[in-house]
Amino acid sequence: MKTNIEDVPALLLRLHAGERAAPAISFHRGRKLAGSLAYGELVERVERAAATLCRMGVRAGDRVALAAGNGLELPVWLLALWRVGAVAVPLNPAGSNGDWKHVLEHAGARGLLASAELADAPVAR
Repeated sequence: MKTNIEDVPALLLRLHAGERAAPAISFHRGRKLAGSLAYGELVERVERAAATLCRMGVRAGDRVALAAGNGLELPVWLLALWRVGAVAVPLNPAGSNGDWKHVLEHAGARGLLASAELADAPVAR
């Protein structure tokens, strides 16, 4: 049986028609709300991220490593990868360089997406 997940953003909007302003995702740091996106915002960010992936040459079936901590970037990039038909290869944000190297070599990842907080972190962990 084939599952069709080709258009996750459109599915979200169809399921939540008329709820573009309703909260779709949120995350907390401790008990404090640290960020949230409404359905309309989520879909717009996913579409922009998917377009960026396409401009970068990511195609259906490509494996792309994804390193992101808790935040809004993780679900946006994950949905964008699915949108273009790519496969997300999750990396532990707290992992060592050796851990990442092992996963990247064995997964055959074509690229790496890292959240802003990890992109600014020192290379050696």
